[in-house]
Amino acid sequence: MATKRPDTITNVSTQINSQASEQLTASFVFEFLNALNCPRSLSIWLLFSNGESEQLRDIPLKPEDYRDAEHFRSAYLASCLLAKASFLPGFPEKKRKDLAIEKFLKYETQCARTNRRFIDLSSATMQTARILSNAQRKIQSILGDFDASEFVDNANWGKGASLNIKGDKLTPPVKFQFENGISRDWFTFSESWIGYVMPRNRWNDKSFLNLTSVNQLTTVPKNAFIERVIAMEPGINLFYQKSIGTMIRKRLRYVGIDLKHGQQKHQKLARLSSITGDLATIDFSSASDSIAKNLVNWLLPSTWFSVMDALRSKGTHVDDQYTHYMKFSSMGNGFTFELESLIFYAIACATCEELGIDDKTVSIYGDDVIIDTRAVSIFSESAIFCGFTFNNEKSFSTGYFRESCGSHYYDGIDCKPFYLKDRISDIYEIYKCLNGARRIFSESYRQPGPWKYLLNLIPRKLRFFGPTLLGDRVIHGDRIDTSITTRDGWNGFYVRCLSEVPIQHWIDYEGLLTSKLWSLHQRPTQGLLNNPLPDTISEPNCEPFRGRTKRGISNTFVHYCDFIDNELMCV
Repeated sequence: MATKRPDTITNVSTQINSQASEQLTASFVFEFLNALNCPRSLSIWLLFSNGESEQLRDIPLKPEDYRDAEHFRSAYLASCLLAKASFLPGFPEKKRKDLAIEKFLKYETQCARTNRRFIDLSSATMQTARILSNAQRKIQSILGDFDASEFVDNANWGKGASLNIKGDKLTPPVKFQFENGISRDWFTFSESWIGYVMPRNRWNDKSFLNLTSVNQLTTVPKNAFIERVIAMEPGINLFYQKSIGTMIRKRLRYVGIDLKHGQQKHQKLARLSSITGDLATIDFSSASDSIAKNLVNWLLPSTWFSVMDALRSKGTHVDDQYTHYMKFSSMGNGFTFELESLIFYAIACATCEELGIDDKTVSIYGDDVIIDTRAVSIFSESAIFCGFTFNNEKSFSTGYFRESCGSHYYDGIDCKPFYLKDRISDIYEIYKCLNGARRIFSESYRQPGPWKYLLNLIPRKLRFFGPTLLGDRVIHGDRIDTSITTRDGWNGFYVRCLSEVPIQHWIDYEGLLTSKLWSLHQRPTQGLLNNPLPDTISEPNCEPFRGRTKRGISNTFVHYCDFIDNELMCV
């Protein structure tokens, strides 16, 4: 694994002024689309250069309209270049947020209809009812009995903000010290035991806690045309929600669904199925906002549901008006991703069982579903009855194109696009664009025009070439600037590269000790004899600010073994 030498970091000015940034971005878009040299790229450029953002969103692209991979790839890359751009005219941040809230409320209405359907299932066809009953049985088999000790032991903090703690100090020590947000339902549920099993026993002190009945909606970037709605949960709820997520992950792993490495599996399956056509890649629209409360109540064992129901937030405020959730859990809840993975897996397996198809073909990563093409129609009916909406633009069961977990293939040809999300405002962004352009054009017979254009913009003293395993800190290419050496008995080489080092802050309060003790508590017990706990905790009292870094230039040591392994993976 590559390691940094902080003592070699030197500051460097990399910013580009706003006017130059706008001109540079437009020039890169032109060079990129011109290098693709297809009718679609010409259309995209004309719309972009004339500020026609609405039409950029509405241009259809159907894989079945193309007869070969090369023509489709060019058109697809052109269509995707600006799909996530935040700087398109006509879609300012406020408009994107308003559209996101409108979509959020739409799916609340959809969840309300789903809740009514799951009161008695009388509206379901006999086949759908059988599939849902088998899905219920599958989930109960996967989850088993609820283990209270495992639940407490697996509780942990996530990386994001909570309802009460925001900003750049979002580390576990800060949260252990200051987090006091908790929902009234979870306080009632845990009041009798939380102070005895947790290192911060003030969590059962009502005078310390900030009790609430809601979470807080906010939006984050999704694409060029709309934001994504997420919710910030009460922090103590989130601490235990993460435990539920960990428990579900563990149980899914027992049946072959590894959510930690699932994306790599989906990428391989997407490529294979684009060639054979045996598997379909299915995606859903706003799946997290479509998990209705009664659906979860019907599918999950009662004890699991009771704990999760107490942990979730029951409502929020939209435009200062209280809204009671029709969904079970929002995006931002610590177990929503694992819960939706479990539900889709169970429905997909039950569908295959109904049709006599081997359910080992099923693979799940959140709402990304890979399933036998013969099961798509029946799976679709069951999923729609459960309140989910097929994303027809990103679901593929016929033809040569498949997409899943960031992988895009047409008849085995990699069509993964490059997304220009922001204006090119500094040399770090130029590096990203350089590497994206090289990945797309290096294997093409065309000259990589945008790559040469951007490279010429970088001063020679700031052109650092290196291996792909260092990411966008170096310029990828056949050339690697190295200084061969050994360090601590390891063979490898140093690479000069751009660097971002977290800015840290000093802390000396009780939460730091609590955090370190809790991390030791969660160590696997089976390895303690060979790897005993340390007598002292020697790490410095420093924690990184979230999202705050110091940029500069550094020398990074790369082990030969890591370099070779990465090169083999790329072959």
